[in-house]
Amino acid sequence: MTSTILLTAAIMTFGAIMWVMLAGMGMRTDIMKTPPSFHARQAKLILPLMALFVVLVLLASQAKSWGWP
Repeated sequence: MTSTILLTAAIMTFGAIMWVMLAGMGMRTDIMKTPPSFHARQAKLILPLMALFVVLVLLASQAKSWGWP
């Protein structure tokens, strides 16, 4: 039960990562000509979400072995 909830949260986090990346980069005509500040802002949004995704997947995979219901 707990692993299912954690895995669902991880999938939702992955969806948020994709949404941030596609929404930000989709409005640009040439992504290679964007200023470095754009890429820095994208990284500040995406990297914490990626870390949260990894933590949620790790917890979901270990939940049963740790005795969580």
